[in-house]
Amino acid sequence: MVAGGIRCPRCGGSDVGKYGYRVRKDGIVPRYYCKKCGFRFPEDYKQTKEARLQSYIKNDKGIVYKFVVGKETLKSICEQVLEDFRNQTKNFDVSISTLNRAIIKKAMKLPSWRDHLQIRKIWEKFRYVMGIDLTTIKIRGKKYQFLMIFDIPARIPLVYTILPDKRVLTIARVLEQLRAAGYVPCLVVSDMEECLIRAIKRVYGNVPVQWCLYHIRVYLDKYMPNKKNMSDEVRSFQDEVKTKIMKIAYAPDRRKQKMLVKELKELVESTTMPKRIRTAINNFLKKLKYCHPRDEFYRLAGDCDKSYYYNNLCENAMKQVKELKNKMHGFKNVEAAQAYINAYWHYKIKEKLDGGDLQAEKERFDPTLQLFLVSEKVNLAEISKDIEADLRLLKENAEHLGLKVIGNYAFQKEYLNRKHRELIMKRPKVVEEASKILGVDAETAQQVLEELGIKIKYKDMDVKKAKLKYPQIHLDLYIT
Repeated sequence: MVAGGIRCPRCGGSDVGKYGYRVRKDGIVPRYYCKKCGFRFPEDYKQTKEARLQSYIKNDKGIVYKFVVGKETLKSICEQVLEDFRNQTKNFDVSISTLNRAIIKKAMKLPSWRDHLQIRKIWEKFRYVMGIDLTTIKIRGKKYQFLMIFDIPARIPLVYTILPDKRVLTIARVLEQLRAAGYVPCLVVSDMEECLIRAIKRVYGNVPVQWCLYHIRVYLDKYMPNKKNMSDEVRSFQDEVKTKIMKIAYAPDRRKQKMLVKELKELVESTTMPKRIRTAINNFLKKLKYCHPRDEFYRLAGDCDKSYYYNNLCENAMKQVKELKNKMHGFKNVEAAQAYINAYWHYKIKEKLDGGDLQAEKERFDPTLQLFLVSEKVNLAEISKDIEADLRLLKENAEHLGLKVIGNYAFQKEYLNRKHRELIMKRPKVVEEASKILGVDAETAQQVLEELGIKIKYKDMDVKKAKLKYPQIHLDLYIT
């Protein structure tokens, strides 16, 4: 009761209407409903501790920030909450675990990275130089992969999500969502982990990839560590090789880079060196195409900022997530971990945008795929472009209609079964031949083949020339 009236115990609204009566042992009690949130309640309704706490946190937006971003602990926040409640009501107590659950519920309602990609104010800051990295995190003893993607010039995170594994297909699905939102980088900076490079090539094709200079140094230190018991001669030789390789990686132009590579090869031929050093040099030279000279790099990046050479933003972000995990003495489950990570970056992005409104824009169109199901395979990306609909919503709608979504296509299951039999009978040798049978591009064909259980063997980064290996299943099973 407030000033002679009734307030909603859920949202605190005063616009309340009558909603009949409730017969109880102690008599008949009037019922009301809130016109704002629709909550129905009797006149003497009492909230549970957790409901009252959730209502308190909803009004005090600083609690989640204090815990997730600030340096405060659950214990100190709990003491503040109890002090505030005791000023309002007596006989109220709350445990740390109850407070933690309430904070998680609040965090789960905050926008995710997908929601942030719909905010136009963020897009104004993007310069399309992407930094990407992957690290392992443990949740209840099980290993998961944490994927972090930044727009390096804007210093704004694009993706921060927990993945079940580091398979190329798993990473590619996230990148497809990023591309569907409209983010196509002009340059990607990575630590050259194989699964990341293959996923980038699958989704973005021949986008230029730059090997992060910091990770080149880490790579060299791994193969050529300076141990205490190492002779001065070997240490000096290792340092010389490291210096030459870093000069090649940061060469001003292609002509100078070729000259430095020639000097390195001459050094290898003229010197007897340990196998590990020779292996490190050979592996570096194989990936030389990912070390763009400065003039070429600046042209691709659209700026002369040296910091674009590094994906340290991803490294630092991963450290912050691990610090958050240590602060909580380990994440309890994947959902809670993702909620905390979403909350952390929501507040960080909000700070970056000077406290601007980060509420996601409403969808312009709620797509209905029934209008486009005239064929057995549907190119969702083309539909998304033609009708200006969110590709993610199209995919969700297609799955709801019972279609199999692979890449940017939705397939009828009967179509996939028929094509599966045709592939087994004709047995094309490479992905390019299989793509003609499936009637899709090579990248999509690659994903379809993996879904059908046909393995793909790669010799290089060219998807079209990748060879196929078929399961040992009797042909009669595929003939009807």
